[in-house]
Amino acid sequence: MNSQKNIKSQTLWFALIILIASVIYGFLITAQPLTWGDDSNIFNNPHFLNNEWVTFWKEPYLGLYIPVTNLVWESLYHLGSAEAWPYRILNLLLHLLNSAMVFLLLRGLARRWSFHPVTVMFATALFALHPLQVHAVAWLSGGRDLLSAFFALAATGVYFGRRQQPGGSTSHSRFALATALFLTSMLCKPAIAVLPLIFLGLEAILEGRIGVILALRMGLWTFFAAAVAWLTKMAQGPLADTELSFGNRLLVVLDTYSFYLQKFVTAYPLTANYARTPEAALADGTVMASVFMAFAILAGFGFLSWRTDRRYLLILLWFVALLPVSGLFSFAYQNVSTVSDHYNYLPMALLAALTLFVLSRIEWQKAPRPVPHAILGVLIVALSLLSWNRAQAWTSDAVFFTDMSKTSPDSYSTALGMSIVMCEDEQQFEEGIKWTEIALKAKPLDILALANQAFCFLHAKNYFRVIELEYYLGQLDIDTIEQTQPTAYSSLLASIGTAYIEQQEYDDGFQFLCEAYRVKPTEPNHAANLQIAKDLLKSKGIEPTCEQVTPGEDEDGGAGSEPIQDIWPQFEQGPDGGPGDEPEQD
Repeated sequence: MNSQKNIKSQTLWFALIILIASVIYGFLITAQPLTWGDDSNIFNNPHFLNNEWVTFWKEPYLGLYIPVTNLVWESLYHLGSAEAWPYRILNLLLHLLNSAMVFLLLRGLARRWSFHPVTVMFATALFALHPLQVHAVAWLSGGRDLLSAFFALAATGVYFGRRQQPGGSTSHSRFALATALFLTSMLCKPAIAVLPLIFLGLEAILEGRIGVILALRMGLWTFFAAAVAWLTKMAQGPLADTELSFGNRLLVVLDTYSFYLQKFVTAYPLTANYARTPEAALADGTVMASVFMAFAILAGFGFLSWRTDRRYLLILLWFVALLPVSGLFSFAYQNVSTVSDHYNYLPMALLAALTLFVLSRIEWQKAPRPVPHAILGVLIVALSLLSWNRAQAWTSDAVFFTDMSKTSPDSYSTALGMSIVMCEDEQQFEEGIKWTEIALKAKPLDILALANQAFCFLHAKNYFRVIELEYYLGQLDIDTIEQTQPTAYSSLLASIGTAYIEQQEYDDGFQFLCEAYRVKPTEPNHAANLQIAKDLLKSKGIEPTCEQVTPGEDEDGGAGSEPIQDIWPQFEQGPDGGPGDEPEQD
């Protein structure tokens, strides 16, 4: 009878948690995508635009080999006519399914270890409603985290799901299915490559030993994981290189773990970009305190697992889950920030399991029945309010980057995003120009910052300052930029060309517009601007061709005062690391 009551109680609490999560993220379904990676990852993805279904299986895109994610994304791109809502529905459904699998796995552990049922709901609420999870669910590009977690959790359930009693084993057929799910998970996001180590740790915690069969099986998985890690390293290229000594790298690693532990406990302040690069972390006066805290927690739990209960080693598995993005190994996004909320999405399941075990130390059965449920209700309300408030930051670019500027105002990515918001959305051009200066201070001669600055000057009608930016073209590696950041480069050229025409230097302006079209012929605004300029020159008795004048020569194409129309392309924005074409490893 008590067992039936417990099942009914857990079911009701879980239904409430799922309902609240649906409300928190459901209101985002109608929100537009952000320029924080959603365009370059999805809406400006050339494979999707060209209806290519094979290319992303052959080679990485933007530093990541994630063909399964790209397959799902391209399917939604065509089914939803390039709208954002299918991706938001996908993220919501994946999070709900992941929460359900975490609930089932935690309930299985609680039954195996005879824990009080209410502890399962505390741990499930943490995974489903913690504000750290908002980043992965509210961000369209966070779908790769959710997809990867879905297949990883499914693999875990398949392998350990029926291991209710100590000493149980997993059949070959279930192992084969778990292997397929693991491989699929890595093809959604390579950071899941540490799953074999987590399985070994779970086996040691559950059985007190690691069997030969599991060791051999995880050896096979490790081979697959090593191949994916190597492929990712090659895809990242020089962007993943950092010059850190081994000692400094360890400090960064411990600082990273300390950061996530603090956010897990306090969840404030949260932002999409903490700008905590390895250099910034090492320069922080509090880094040693963070390092000491992480080391003390790890050592403390290690001591408890040795002297009292091996289940405290769950904290070590959480450390392992974050290892690919801890700073121990170089990855591209650490040039923006070593830490990011969405990295902790799947590892949160291990923190939930640790919470399950820690809370089991409390003698809940001695408390009056309403007390545990009242405490659980308070926790759910608190987490829900925090997550609802955090989700508001993901509703638009203006809100998103303004929120980011409160936490990391000196960050290059923040400055670049704010310059777009100020000049495109708010029409506050002088303020936008100030943000481009901050971006250029962080990255001198950055093509994206130069393109944004040209845009702001152009719409502020400061044409002379736009033309001045032509000087920087001679200092850039044009060949490399054309290959890696063609949209930003062509936008800068188009802006300079428009400014020349506004200054009635028609031939020079036309040639810059020609060059912009040559670099990015798929951008329709370049073609439109070029046609406008061509018609304008014809009205002056000039028959223009793109070979007429070399761009940069100071030749006068005739008199006149008609301005070119304001037709301006949207800049391509980069993945997770903010505006740009820079690749990222998540």
